[in-house]
Amino acid sequence: MNQPVKHFSIVPAPADLSTVSYRKQILHFVFCGLLVSLLFVTSPVMGQSLSDLQHEAVQNRALIQKYRLALESAQREEAYQKGNFWPAVNLGYRANSLDEATPIESRESSRLGGAISYNLFNGFRDQHTLAAAKHATAVQSYLLDSVAQDLQLDIALNYLNLYEKKAFVRIVDDQLALIEKRLADTESRFEVGLVSKNEVLRITVEKNEVLQQQRQAAANVQKSRNQLAFATGSPIKIDPLPFTEFSTLPSISAFDAFKTTMLENRSEINAQKKKLALLEEKAKAVRFALWPTADISAGYNRFGDDFFLDKEDPYKDETRVQLNLNMNLFDGFQKYERIKQARLVVDQAKLDLTEIENQLLTELENRFLDLGVAHENLTVAQSAISEAEENVRITEEAFNAGVETATNMLDAILNLSTARFNETTARNSVFRNQFLLQRTIDGFPAQPIKENQSE
Repeated sequence: MNQPVKHFSIVPAPADLSTVSYRKQILHFVFCGLLVSLLFVTSPVMGQSLSDLQHEAVQNRALIQKYRLALESAQREEAYQKGNFWPAVNLGYRANSLDEATPIESRESSRLGGAISYNLFNGFRDQHTLAAAKHATAVQSYLLDSVAQDLQLDIALNYLNLYEKKAFVRIVDDQLALIEKRLADTESRFEVGLVSKNEVLRITVEKNEVLQQQRQAAANVQKSRNQLAFATGSPIKIDPLPFTEFSTLPSISAFDAFKTTMLENRSEINAQKKKLALLEEKAKAVRFALWPTADISAGYNRFGDDFFLDKEDPYKDETRVQLNLNMNLFDGFQKYERIKQARLVVDQAKLDLTEIENQLLTELENRFLDLGVAHENLTVAQSAISEAEENVRITEEAFNAGVETATNMLDAILNLSTARFNETTARNSVFRNQFLLQRTIDGFPAQPIKENQSE
Protein backbone atom coordinates (compact mmCIF):
# COMPACT_ATOMS: atom_id res chain seq x y z
CA MET A 1 0.00 0.00 0.00
CA ASN A 2 2.95 2.31 0.52
CA GLN A 3 4.34 1.79 -2.96
CA PRO A 4 3.35 4.11 -5.86
CA VAL A 5 1.12 2.68 -8.56
CA LYS A 6 3.52 1.72 -11.32
CA HIS A 7 0.94 1.05 -14.05
CA PHE A 8 -1.01 4.36 -13.70
CA SER A 9 -1.03 5.77 -17.25
CA ILE A 10 -2.66 9.20 -16.95
CA VAL A 11 0.36 10.92 -15.45
CA PRO A 12 3.51 8.83 -15.78
CA ALA A 13 5.98 9.59 -13.03
CA PRO A 14 9.35 10.92 -14.17
CA ALA A 15 12.38 9.08 -13.02
CA ASP A 16 13.58 12.00 -10.84
CA LEU A 17 10.19 12.69 -9.14
CA SER A 18 9.80 11.57 -5.53
CA THR A 19 7.00 9.28 -4.39
CA VAL A 20 5.32 12.00 -2.32
CA SER A 21 5.32 14.52 -5.14
CA TYR A 22 4.00 11.92 -7.53
CA ARG A 23 1.11 11.09 -5.19
CA LYS A 24 0.28 14.75 -4.80
CA GLN A 25 0.13 15.14 -8.56
CA ILE A 26 -2.21 12.15 -8.88
CA LEU A 27 -4.47 13.48 -6.12
CA HIS A 28 -4.51 16.86 -7.83
CA PHE A 29 -5.75 15.36 -11.10
CA VAL A 30 -8.33 13.18 -9.32
CA PHE A 31 -9.63 16.19 -7.40
CA CYS A 32 -9.94 18.27 -10.59
CA GLY A 33 -11.80 15.42 -12.32
CA LEU A 34 -14.25 15.08 -9.44
CA LEU A 35 -14.77 18.84 -9.37
CA VAL A 36 -15.56 18.97 -13.09
CA SER A 37 -17.93 16.01 -12.76
CA LEU A 38 -19.66 17.67 -9.82
CA LEU A 39 -20.15 20.86 -11.81
CA PHE A 40 -21.73 18.94 -14.67
CA VAL A 41 -24.02 17.04 -12.33
CA THR A 42 -25.16 19.96 -10.21
CA SER A 43 -25.38 22.64 -12.89
CA PRO A 44 -28.99 23.75 -13.44
CA VAL A 45 -30.69 22.56 -16.60
CA MET A 46 -32.25 25.40 -18.52
CA GLY A 47 -35.92 24.84 -19.23
CA GLN A 48 -37.45 24.74 -22.64
CA SER A 49 -38.71 28.03 -24.01
CA LEU A 50 -41.95 28.47 -25.91
CA SER A 51 -40.01 28.47 -29.18
CA ASP A 52 -38.34 25.16 -28.25
CA LEU A 53 -41.70 23.55 -27.51
CA GLN A 54 -43.13 24.80 -30.80
CA HIS A 55 -40.19 23.52 -32.86
CA GLU A 56 -40.37 20.12 -31.17
CA ALA A 57 -44.11 19.78 -31.74
CA VAL A 58 -43.93 20.86 -35.37
CA GLN A 59 -41.45 18.07 -36.08
CA ASN A 60 -43.02 15.31 -33.96
CA ARG A 61 -46.82 15.63 -33.77
CA ALA A 62 -48.80 12.97 -35.63
CA LEU A 63 -51.03 15.70 -37.06
CA ILE A 64 -48.02 17.23 -38.79
CA GLN A 65 -46.97 13.82 -40.06
CA LYS A 66 -50.42 13.34 -41.59
CA TYR A 67 -50.21 16.56 -43.63
CA ARG A 68 -46.59 15.83 -44.49
CA LEU A 69 -47.71 12.53 -46.03
CA ALA A 70 -50.41 14.39 -47.97
CA LEU A 71 -47.71 16.70 -49.32
CA GLU A 72 -45.57 13.75 -50.32
CA SER A 73 -48.57 12.18 -52.07
CA ALA A 74 -48.98 15.37 -54.11
CA GLN A 75 -45.28 15.27 -54.97
CA ARG A 76 -45.70 11.69 -56.18
CA GLU A 77 -48.60 12.75 -58.38
CA GLU A 78 -46.44 15.50 -59.86
CA ALA A 79 -43.71 12.96 -60.64
CA TYR A 80 -46.34 10.68 -62.18
CA GLN A 81 -47.52 13.43 -64.53
CA LYS A 82 -43.95 14.00 -65.68
CA GLY A 83 -44.01 10.45 -67.04
CA ASN A 84 -46.34 11.59 -69.85
CA PHE A 85 -43.35 13.26 -71.52
CA TRP A 86 -41.41 9.99 -71.73
CA PRO A 87 -41.83 7.27 -74.37
CA ALA A 88 -43.68 4.09 -73.49
CA VAL A 89 -41.95 0.72 -73.97
CA ASN A 90 -43.91 -2.56 -73.98
CA LEU A 91 -42.95 -6.21 -74.33
CA GLY A 92 -45.53 -8.94 -74.82
CA TYR A 93 -45.92 -12.67 -75.38
CA ARG A 94 -49.08 -14.56 -76.39
CA ALA A 95 -49.61 -18.31 -76.81
CA ASN A 96 -52.62 -19.83 -78.62
CA SER A 97 -53.92 -23.39 -78.49
CA LEU A 98 -56.84 -24.61 -80.69
CA ASP A 99 -58.75 -27.87 -80.52
CA GLU A 100 -57.80 -28.45 -84.14
CA ALA A 101 -55.83 -26.63 -86.80
CA THR A 102 -57.50 -24.43 -89.43
CA PRO A 103 -56.39 -23.64 -92.97
CA ILE A 104 -54.97 -20.31 -91.82
CA GLU A 105 -53.79 -21.14 -88.31
CA SER A 106 -51.96 -24.10 -86.82
CA ARG A 107 -53.12 -25.87 -83.67
CA GLU A 108 -50.36 -24.24 -81.61
CA SER A 109 -48.99 -20.76 -82.20
CA SER A 110 -47.36 -17.92 -80.33
CA ARG A 111 -46.31 -14.31 -80.71
CA LEU A 112 -43.46 -12.43 -79.11
CA GLY A 113 -43.22 -8.71 -79.65
CA GLY A 114 -42.06 -5.36 -78.38
CA ALA A 115 -43.07 -1.78 -79.11
CA ILE A 116 -42.02 1.75 -78.28
CA SER A 117 -44.41 4.69 -78.64
CA TYR A 118 -44.17 8.41 -78.10
CA ASN A 119 -46.78 11.15 -78.05
CA LEU A 120 -45.84 13.92 -80.46
CA PHE A 121 -48.76 16.23 -79.78
CA ASN A 122 -51.64 16.12 -77.32
CA GLY A 123 -53.06 19.61 -77.58
CA PHE A 124 -50.76 20.81 -74.73
CA ARG A 125 -52.91 18.88 -72.27
CA ASP A 126 -49.89 17.18 -70.71
CA GLN A 127 -48.18 20.52 -70.06
CA HIS A 128 -51.25 21.95 -68.32
CA THR A 129 -51.90 18.75 -66.40
CA LEU A 130 -48.32 18.83 -65.09
CA ALA A 131 -48.67 22.51 -64.17
CA ALA A 132 -51.87 21.68 -62.28
CA ALA A 133 -50.02 18.92 -60.39
CA LYS A 134 -47.29 21.39 -59.40
CA HIS A 135 -49.92 23.80 -58.08
CA ALA A 136 -51.54 20.92 -56.15
CA THR A 137 -48.19 20.25 -54.48
CA ALA A 138 -47.96 23.93 -53.52
CA VAL A 139 -51.50 23.79 -52.09
CA GLN A 140 -50.54 20.88 -49.84
CA SER A 141 -47.38 22.70 -48.79
CA TYR A 142 -49.38 25.75 -47.69
CA LEU A 143 -51.91 23.54 -45.90
CA LEU A 144 -49.02 21.97 -43.98
CA ASP A 145 -47.80 25.46 -43.06
CA SER A 146 -51.30 26.41 -41.93
CA VAL A 147 -51.60 23.35 -39.67
CA ALA A 148 -48.14 24.08 -38.24
CA GLN A 149 -49.18 27.65 -37.44
CA ASP A 150 -52.41 26.46 -35.80
CA LEU A 151 -50.44 23.97 -33.74
CA GLN A 152 -47.97 26.63 -32.60
CA LEU A 153 -50.86 28.92 -31.64
CA ASP A 154 -52.39 26.11 -29.59
CA ILE A 155 -49.06 25.51 -27.84
CA ALA A 156 -48.60 29.24 -27.17
CA LEU A 157 -52.09 29.54 -25.64
CA ASN A 158 -51.59 26.42 -23.51
CA TYR A 159 -48.15 27.66 -22.45
CA LEU A 160 -49.73 30.99 -21.45
CA ASN A 161 -52.54 29.18 -19.66
CA LEU A 162 -50.02 27.20 -17.60
CA TYR A 163 -48.22 30.43 -16.72
CA GLU A 164 -51.54 31.98 -15.70
CA LYS A 165 -52.54 29.03 -13.52
CA LYS A 166 -49.16 29.15 -11.74
CA ALA A 167 -49.69 32.86 -11.10
CA PHE A 168 -53.12 32.10 -9.63
CA VAL A 169 -51.50 29.61 -7.25
CA ARG A 170 -49.13 32.31 -5.99
CA ILE A 171 -52.03 34.73 -5.50
CA VAL A 172 -54.03 32.14 -3.51
CA ASP A 173 -50.95 31.30 -1.44
CA ASP A 174 -50.45 34.99 -0.60
CA GLN A 175 -54.13 35.34 0.25
CA LEU A 176 -53.94 32.31 2.55
CA ALA A 177 -50.82 33.71 4.26
CA LEU A 178 -52.61 37.01 4.98
CA ILE A 179 -55.68 35.25 6.34
CA GLU A 180 -53.60 32.97 8.56
CA LYS A 181 -51.80 36.01 9.94
CA ARG A 182 -55.12 37.75 10.63
CA LEU A 183 -56.46 34.57 12.22
CA ALA A 184 -53.49 34.33 14.57
CA ASP A 185 -53.85 38.01 15.54
CA THR A 186 -57.60 37.64 16.07
CA GLU A 187 -57.19 34.54 18.23
CA SER A 188 -54.70 36.44 20.39
CA ARG A 189 -57.15 39.33 20.73
CA PHE A 190 -59.97 36.90 21.55
CA GLU A 191 -57.94 35.33 24.35
CA VAL A 192 -57.62 38.71 26.06
CA GLY A 193 -61.26 39.55 25.41
CA LEU A 194 -60.80 42.26 22.80
CA VAL A 195 -62.92 40.56 20.11
CA SER A 196 -65.79 38.11 20.13
CA LYS A 197 -65.73 34.44 19.12
CA ASN A 198 -67.68 35.39 15.98
CA GLU A 199 -64.69 37.27 14.61
CA VAL A 200 -62.48 34.16 14.95
CA LEU A 201 -65.10 31.93 13.33
CA ARG A 202 -65.54 34.26 10.34
CA ILE A 203 -61.83 34.23 9.58
CA THR A 204 -61.66 30.42 10.09
CA VAL A 205 -64.49 29.88 7.59
CA GLU A 206 -62.76 32.14 5.08
CA LYS A 207 -59.48 30.28 5.60
CA ASN A 208 -61.15 26.95 4.85
CA GLU A 209 -62.62 28.34 1.67
CA VAL A 210 -59.23 29.62 0.54
CA LEU A 211 -57.71 26.21 1.29
CA GLN A 212 -60.20 24.69 -1.13
CA GLN A 213 -59.29 27.30 -3.71
CA GLN A 214 -55.62 26.48 -3.17
CA ARG A 215 -56.17 22.79 -3.89
CA GLN A 216 -58.21 23.61 -6.97
CA ALA A 217 -55.56 26.05 -8.20
CA ALA A 218 -52.87 23.37 -7.83
CA ALA A 219 -55.04 20.89 -9.75
CA ASN A 220 -55.57 23.47 -12.50
CA VAL A 221 -51.80 23.75 -12.90
CA GLN A 222 -51.52 20.01 -13.43
CA LYS A 223 -54.41 20.04 -15.91
CA SER A 224 -52.77 22.85 -17.86
CA ARG A 225 -49.51 20.92 -17.88
CA ASN A 226 -51.30 17.85 -19.26
CA GLN A 227 -52.93 19.91 -21.99
CA LEU A 228 -49.59 21.45 -22.95
CA ALA A 229 -48.01 17.98 -23.03
CA PHE A 230 -50.72 16.83 -25.44
CA ALA A 231 -50.24 19.88 -27.64
CA THR A 232 -46.47 19.39 -27.84
CA GLY A 233 -46.57 15.61 -28.03
CA SER A 234 -43.96 15.21 -25.26
CA PRO A 235 -43.92 15.21 -21.42
CA ILE A 236 -43.70 18.60 -19.70
CA LYS A 237 -41.88 19.41 -16.46
CA ILE A 238 -43.29 22.56 -14.93
CA ASP A 239 -40.39 23.71 -12.77
CA PRO A 240 -37.73 24.16 -15.53
CA LEU A 241 -40.07 26.24 -17.73
CA PRO A 242 -38.64 29.78 -17.63
CA PHE A 243 -41.65 31.75 -18.97
CA THR A 244 -39.24 34.53 -19.96
CA GLU A 245 -41.51 35.37 -22.92
CA PHE A 246 -43.87 37.12 -20.51
CA SER A 247 -41.33 39.40 -18.86
CA THR A 248 -41.95 42.24 -21.35
CA LEU A 249 -45.30 43.36 -22.69
CA PRO A 250 -45.69 43.35 -26.48
CA SER A 251 -46.21 46.67 -28.21
CA ILE A 252 -48.96 47.52 -30.70
CA SER A 253 -47.69 47.64 -34.30
CA ALA A 254 -49.14 49.50 -37.26
CA PHE A 255 -52.27 47.95 -38.76
CA ASP A 256 -51.26 48.62 -42.37
CA ALA A 257 -47.98 46.76 -41.93
CA PHE A 258 -49.80 43.75 -40.51
CA LYS A 259 -52.37 43.90 -43.31
CA THR A 260 -49.69 43.81 -46.00
CA THR A 261 -47.82 41.00 -44.28
CA MET A 262 -50.98 38.95 -43.82
CA LEU A 263 -52.03 39.22 -47.47
CA GLU A 264 -48.55 38.11 -48.53
CA ASN A 265 -47.81 35.39 -45.97
CA ARG A 266 -51.08 33.89 -44.76
CA SER A 267 -51.09 30.20 -45.66
CA GLU A 268 -54.82 29.97 -46.28
CA ILE A 269 -54.70 32.84 -48.79
CA ASN A 270 -51.70 31.42 -50.61
CA ALA A 271 -53.25 27.96 -50.67
CA GLN A 272 -56.41 29.36 -52.23
CA LYS A 273 -54.37 31.27 -54.82
CA LYS A 274 -52.57 28.07 -55.78
CA LYS A 275 -55.87 26.22 -55.90
CA LEU A 276 -57.20 28.88 -58.28
CA ALA A 277 -54.12 28.49 -60.48
CA LEU A 278 -54.58 24.70 -60.38
CA LEU A 279 -58.18 24.97 -61.58
CA GLU A 280 -57.19 27.39 -64.33
CA GLU A 281 -54.61 24.90 -65.61
CA LYS A 282 -57.20 22.13 -65.54
CA ALA A 283 -59.62 24.33 -67.47
CA LYS A 284 -56.95 24.89 -70.13
CA ALA A 285 -56.30 21.16 -70.33
CA VAL A 286 -60.03 20.54 -70.87
CA ARG A 287 -60.16 23.17 -73.61
CA PHE A 288 -57.23 21.59 -75.45
CA ALA A 289 -59.20 18.33 -75.65
CA LEU A 290 -60.69 19.81 -78.82
CA TRP A 291 -57.30 19.64 -80.51
CA PRO A 292 -56.01 16.61 -82.46
CA THR A 293 -53.45 14.15 -81.11
CA ALA A 294 -50.41 12.66 -82.86
CA ASP A 295 -48.48 9.56 -81.79
CA ILE A 296 -45.62 7.63 -83.35
CA SER A 297 -44.74 4.03 -82.54
CA ALA A 298 -42.36 1.32 -83.70
CA GLY A 299 -42.81 -2.39 -83.02
CA TYR A 300 -41.35 -5.79 -83.75
CA ASN A 301 -43.29 -9.09 -83.60
CA ARG A 302 -42.23 -12.70 -84.16
CA PHE A 303 -44.89 -15.34 -84.95
CA GLY A 304 -44.29 -19.10 -84.61
CA ASP A 305 -46.19 -22.40 -84.93
CA ASP A 306 -45.33 -23.54 -81.42
CA PHE A 307 -45.21 -22.12 -77.90
CA PHE A 308 -41.48 -21.61 -77.61
CA LEU A 309 -40.38 -19.95 -80.89
CA ASP A 310 -37.37 -22.18 -81.30
CA LYS A 311 -34.79 -21.02 -83.80
CA GLU A 312 -34.99 -24.35 -85.69
CA ASP A 313 -38.78 -24.04 -86.19
CA PRO A 314 -40.18 -21.88 -88.98
CA TYR A 315 -41.39 -18.48 -87.88
CA LYS A 316 -42.40 -15.13 -89.29
CA ASP A 317 -41.36 -11.70 -88.03
CA GLU A 318 -42.73 -8.21 -88.59
CA THR A 319 -41.34 -4.72 -88.05
CA ARG A 320 -43.85 -1.88 -88.12
CA VAL A 321 -43.62 1.90 -87.72
CA GLN A 322 -46.88 3.80 -87.27
CA LEU A 323 -47.93 7.43 -87.18
CA ASN A 324 -51.38 7.92 -85.62
CA LEU A 325 -53.37 11.12 -86.01
CA ASN A 326 -56.67 11.39 -84.20
CA MET A 327 -59.27 14.13 -83.77
CA ASN A 328 -62.82 13.93 -82.50
CA LEU A 329 -65.24 15.79 -84.76
CA PHE A 330 -68.42 15.39 -82.73
CA ASP A 331 -69.29 13.88 -79.33
CA GLY A 332 -72.70 15.39 -78.63
CA PHE A 333 -71.20 18.67 -77.38
CA GLN A 334 -69.81 16.90 -74.29
CA LYS A 335 -66.40 18.58 -74.50
CA TYR A 336 -67.98 22.03 -74.75
CA GLU A 337 -70.04 21.35 -71.63
CA ARG A 338 -66.90 20.25 -69.80
CA ILE A 339 -65.18 23.48 -70.82
CA LYS A 340 -68.09 25.57 -69.48
CA GLN A 341 -68.12 23.54 -66.26
CA ALA A 342 -64.37 24.07 -65.76
CA ARG A 343 -64.80 27.83 -66.18
CA LEU A 344 -67.56 27.86 -63.56
CA VAL A 345 -65.31 26.04 -61.09
CA VAL A 346 -62.61 28.68 -61.68
CA ASP A 347 -65.13 31.47 -61.03
CA GLN A 348 -66.14 29.79 -57.76
CA ALA A 349 -62.50 29.62 -56.67
CA LYS A 350 -62.09 33.35 -57.36
CA LEU A 351 -65.09 34.10 -55.15
CA ASP A 352 -63.69 31.82 -52.43
CA LEU A 353 -60.40 33.74 -52.53
CA THR A 354 -62.20 37.07 -52.13
CA GLU A 355 -64.24 35.65 -49.26
CA ILE A 356 -61.16 34.32 -47.44
CA GLU A 357 -59.29 37.62 -47.80
CA ASN A 358 -62.26 39.63 -46.49
CA GLN A 359 -62.79 37.23 -43.60
CA LEU A 360 -59.14 37.34 -42.55
CA LEU A 361 -58.98 41.13 -42.86
CA THR A 362 -61.99 41.39 -40.56
CA GLU A 363 -60.33 39.01 -38.13
CA LEU A 364 -57.12 41.07 -38.24
CA GLU A 365 -58.97 44.29 -37.48
CA ASN A 366 -60.80 42.65 -34.56
CA ARG A 367 -57.52 41.30 -33.17
CA PHE A 368 -56.09 44.82 -33.16
CA LEU A 369 -59.16 46.09 -31.31
CA ASP A 370 -58.90 43.29 -28.75
CA LEU A 371 -55.19 43.96 -28.20
CA GLY A 372 -55.82 47.67 -27.65
CA VAL A 373 -58.57 46.95 -25.14
CA ALA A 374 -56.35 44.41 -23.35
CA HIS A 375 -53.61 47.04 -22.90
CA GLU A 376 -56.13 49.53 -21.51
CA ASN A 377 -57.63 46.96 -19.13
CA LEU A 378 -54.17 46.11 -17.88
CA THR A 379 -53.49 49.76 -17.03
CA VAL A 380 -56.71 49.91 -15.00
CA ALA A 381 -55.99 46.59 -13.28
CA GLN A 382 -52.47 47.68 -12.28
CA SER A 383 -53.80 50.87 -10.66
CA ALA A 384 -56.45 48.83 -8.84
CA ILE A 385 -53.73 46.75 -7.14
CA SER A 386 -52.14 49.86 -5.67
CA GLU A 387 -55.52 50.99 -4.38
CA ALA A 388 -56.31 47.56 -2.93
CA GLU A 389 -52.92 47.37 -1.18
CA GLU A 390 -53.48 50.80 0.36
CA ASN A 391 -56.95 49.70 1.46
CA VAL A 392 -55.47 46.64 3.21
CA ARG A 393 -52.90 48.83 4.97
CA ILE A 394 -55.51 51.31 6.25
CA THR A 395 -57.94 48.57 7.28
CA GLU A 396 -55.18 46.67 9.10
CA GLU A 397 -54.23 49.78 11.10
CA ALA A 398 -57.88 50.36 11.99
CA PHE A 399 -58.31 46.67 12.91
CA ASN A 400 -55.27 46.78 15.17
CA ALA A 401 -56.69 49.89 16.79
CA GLY A 402 -59.99 48.08 17.38
CA VAL A 403 -61.98 50.31 15.05
CA GLU A 404 -62.54 47.79 12.21
CA THR A 405 -63.97 44.31 12.49
CA ALA A 406 -62.53 41.05 11.19
CA THR A 407 -65.18 41.07 8.45
CA ASN A 408 -63.90 44.36 7.09
CA MET A 409 -60.35 43.02 7.26
CA LEU A 410 -61.39 39.92 5.30
CA ASP A 411 -63.12 42.10 2.72
CA ALA A 412 -59.93 44.13 2.26
CA ILE A 413 -57.86 40.95 1.78
CA LEU A 414 -60.41 39.56 -0.66
CA ASN A 415 -60.42 42.81 -2.62
CA LEU A 416 -56.62 42.68 -2.87
CA SER A 417 -56.71 39.08 -4.13
CA THR A 418 -59.41 40.00 -6.64
CA ALA A 419 -57.32 42.92 -7.88
CA ARG A 420 -54.30 40.64 -8.30
CA PHE A 421 -56.41 38.07 -10.14
CA ASN A 422 -57.72 40.80 -12.43
CA GLU A 423 -54.23 42.15 -13.09
CA THR A 424 -52.93 38.68 -13.95
CA THR A 425 -55.91 38.02 -16.21
CA ALA A 426 -55.54 41.39 -17.92
CA ARG A 427 -51.81 40.92 -18.41
CA ASN A 428 -52.28 37.46 -19.88
CA SER A 429 -55.05 38.80 -22.09
CA VAL A 430 -52.46 41.07 -23.71
CA PHE A 431 -50.24 38.12 -24.53
CA ARG A 432 -53.20 36.00 -25.61
CA ASN A 433 -54.34 38.60 -28.12
CA GLN A 434 -50.74 39.07 -29.26
CA PHE A 435 -50.51 35.34 -30.02
CA LEU A 436 -53.80 35.47 -31.92
CA LEU A 437 -52.56 38.49 -33.84
CA GLN A 438 -49.30 36.68 -34.59
CA ARG A 439 -51.29 33.79 -36.04
CA THR A 440 -53.10 36.09 -38.48
CA ILE A 441 -49.82 36.78 -40.30
CA ASP A 442 -48.35 33.26 -39.95
CA GLY A 443 -45.82 34.79 -37.57
CA PHE A 444 -44.78 31.74 -35.54
CA PRO A 445 -41.19 30.71 -36.28
CA ALA A 446 -41.19 26.90 -36.49
CA GLN A 447 -41.40 25.43 -39.99
CA PRO A 448 -42.25 21.77 -40.71
CA ILE A 449 -39.85 19.53 -42.64
CA LYS A 450 -41.11 19.10 -46.19
CA GLU A 451 -38.59 16.69 -47.71
CA ASN A 452 -39.75 13.25 -48.78
CA GLN A 453 -39.91 10.95 -45.78
CA SER A 454 -40.68 7.61 -47.45
CA GLU A 455 -39.08 5.72 -50.27
